[in-house]
Amino acid sequence: GTIDVLDYTLWRDNLGAGVAPTITTGGALAVPEPSSLHEIALLLAATVCFCTWVERCNRPRRSRRVKA
Repeated sequence: GTIDVLDYTLWRDNLGAGVAPTITTGGALAVPEPSSLHEIALLLAATVCFCTWVERCNRPRRSRRVKA
């Protein structure tokens, strides 16, 4: 139930002994790309909707008073 120097030594000696990440042939990790036109269109639509929403939120409000 106690942790001592032997436990630390065992941990230190085995640190990083797990599975190493695989690296592709250029020395860079692979980045997932959108695999279809549908995903690209969905991303574009979401971006347009978000930009429209931000523009509407930042637009100055018009007064609704009726001039007599």
